[in-house]
Amino acid sequence: NSKQDIIYIGKSNHPEAEVCKSLTNKLHFYDIKEGFDFSKNLINPLVLNQTTMSFIEIKHIHEEILNHYKDAEIHNEICDASRLRQENIKLIPNECDLIIVVGDKKSSNSNKLYEVASLLHKDKLVLFVETYKDLLNYDLRNYKNAFITSGTSTPMNLINEVKKYLEDSK
Repeated sequence: NSKQDIIYIGKSNHPEAEVCKSLTNKLHFYDIKEGFDFSKNLINPLVLNQTTMSFIEIKHIHEEILNHYKDAEIHNEICDASRLRQENIKLIPNECDLIIVVGDKKSSNSNKLYEVASLLHKDKLVLFVETYKDLLNYDLRNYKNAFITSGTSTPMNLINEVKKYLEDSK
C-alpha cells in the first residue's frame, strides 16, 4: 500500500538501512541508537527492520512501537540464518564455560551474536575473535567446555582453526 506509513528499524549509516531510507518518503526511520519520535501521527504503520538485528533488541522495540501504535503491522525481517544462530545461543548447555564467536569485527550479525551471548551468559567467558590467533591473548587452560559459533559469512576454515587450536591447547 503506497499510502501506508512505514517504520523502518535500523542502524544509521548501515548500507541496508541507507538504501531503505532512500526508497520512499513514507518511511519513518527508527534509529536503534537514537530512538524514535512517537509524536508522529501514524495510522496502521507497517514495521520493518534491518535484517541483521538481534531478536532480543527487536522484540523490545516492537513492544515499544505497539505501545504507541496499537494498530502497527509488525513484520520481523531478521535473516533466518542470523535469527537461528542467535536463538541457539539461548540453548548453550550449562557445562559450557567458554563461548567463542568467530567473525569479522565489521560484521553486524557477528557483533549481534557476541552481544546476545554476552547478555544471556554473564556467568561464562564470551570472546569475539576473527581468527584463532586472537585466542593467543587468553589463558584458556581452566576452561573445560567451549561453545563455538560464528557469523553467517564466516568461512568454515576459520571456525575449524579455532576448534583445532582449542583441542591442541588441552
